[in-house]
Amino acid sequence: MGVSVILNAAIAIVGPFFPPEAEKKGVELKTIGYIFSAYPMAFVIVSLIMPTILHYTNQRVVFVASSIIYALSVAGFGSIVFMEKDYLIIFGLIFRVLQGSSNAALYTTSYSIFSGHYEGGDFMKVNSMFKGTIGVGLLIGLLVGTLLYIAGGYFLPFLVYSSVMLLAVPFTAKLIPSRPLEDKGDGKYSDKSSDEDIEIGEDEKNNASTGEDFSEGQTSGSARIVKRKINPFKLVWHLLSNKVILKCLILAVIDLMLLNFAPAILSRRLAELKVSKQLYGVFFALPFVFPIVSALIVVRVMEKIDNHVLL
Repeated sequence: MGVSVILNAAIAIVGPFFPPEAEKKGVELKTIGYIFSAYPMAFVIVSLIMPTILHYTNQRVVFVASSIIYALSVAGFGSIVFMEKDYLIIFGLIFRVLQGSSNAALYTTSYSIFSGHYEGGDFMKVNSMFKGTIGVGLLIGLLVGTLLYIAGGYFLPFLVYSSVMLLAVPFTAKLIPSRPLEDKGDGKYSDKSSDEDIEIGEDEKNNASTGEDFSEGQTSGSARIVKRKINPFKLVWHLLSNKVILKCLILAVIDLMLLNFAPAILSRRLAELKVSKQLYGVFFALPFVFPIVSALIVVRVMEKIDNHVLL
């Protein structure tokens, strides 16, 4: 959650500060929009393949490597202000793709970690608080970023947030488990094999009648814990074809469309209204008070209100 706050703080400062700097270099507003869109495009693509990658890869390595890539790409995006127009566009796109890709890897790994520690209502509460860190990060990022922008110009807030992210890496490297954790039922957690899935089947007699062949298992009463090879590609497709998940995805897409179209054009509008650039961060920060409040409300009412109604 701490990494999420830092990550979103770095995301926040792009909206108010990048467009004016790019326009000074002669970059058209349309091109600025393309640079903004590179981030979510990379995020979507990597989010779809990350479950498969995590199935075969040490999640600690993914989390740490993604944090480092994200931090360096944030600093890199801040440095493009020193480049000429053509290089600014090229490297702007590259660094945004790297940010979106590493962000997707960090979030997917975080959800993997949470799902290994929490179930049901507890997972939903943690998820709501995790969403709240997005609002906290965006809000803090804009407010502190505005002060840094006033003090040292465009590059300074990017450099500071990049440095904070890098400083956090050694701490997260010690905390993040290398593999998803599985509850053994005794209150302790242990590493789970990367290529096996734990399922509860019927007793051996019923299993035999189905013709299914399991590699190994344990019989406990009338239930049998079995380990079966899973295909991560089929798993992703199965999730995407689920109607409930698909509805949630559509709502999430609409949500992000409404959230992300404004940054590329809001700076231009504020400039037309002759708003001081020192106040840009405040205008961008105000909306993100609501995700924080929303997360707090959801945690309190989610067990009292039907999920469909809440959604």
